[in-house]
Amino acid sequence: MFELGMRLAFDKPAIIVIDDKTDYSFDTSPIEHLSYPRDLRYNKILDFKDQLAKKIKATDEKAKKDPTYTTFLKNFGSFEVAHVEKKEGSMNEFLQEKLEYITYRLDRLDRFDRLDRLAITDPHDLSVIDSFISEKIHQFCDKEGVMPEMIRGNSEMKDKLFNYLEKSGTIRRMCREPKTLSECMERCLLRL
Repeated sequence: MFELGMRLAFDKPAIIVIDDKTDYSFDTSPIEHLSYPRDLRYNKILDFKDQLAKKIKATDEKAKKDPTYTTFLKNFGSFEVAHVEKKEGSMNEFLQEKLEYITYRLDRLDRFDRLDRLAITDPHDLSVIDSFISEKIHQFCDKEGVMPEMIRGNSEMKDKLFNYLEKSGTIRRMCREPKTLSECMERCLLRL
C-alpha cells in the first residue's frame, strides 16, 4: 500500500493486481484492478499473464500519448503533481559532508568529556553543573523528539527526563541528592 500510495501521489500510472476472492479496498476502488485466480491453476495463470502484459502495455502507451492521463487524482479534481528534486553530487562532496558530520559529533563528545572532567574536579560550581545538565537535557530532547518548552508543563515528561539525567554517573556525583538534581533540572529547563 505504501508503494501504491507513493505512485499515486506522484500521479504515475498504476494497475492493481488482486486475487479473484478479495474485495476491492474502498479507497483504491476507482483505480483499475486486474484479478488473478486465487487457486493459481496453470492455464488460468497463463491467461492472467497475457491479460496483465496487455494491460501494462496499454496503460504505458496511454500515459505516454496523453499528457493529462491520470489513474487516480482525476477522481478528486485537478491537481499539480509535485516532483521530487534530484540532487547530484560527486563522491568528494558526499565524503566531505560525512566528514563534517563526524567532526561535529567528535566535537560534541570532546565537549562532554571536558564538562565531565570539570564537574568531577569542582562539583560545587553551579555554572559547570548547569552547563552539563543543559547538554544532557538537549540530548534527551533530541532522543525523544521534543523541545524543552514541552517538558516544562508536563509532569510525565519531567519524570522521564529526571530518570534520564539520574542515569548519568557524573550528574549523580555532582548533585549527590535527588532534590539537588530536581532543582538543577528545573533551573536549566527555565533557561532553555
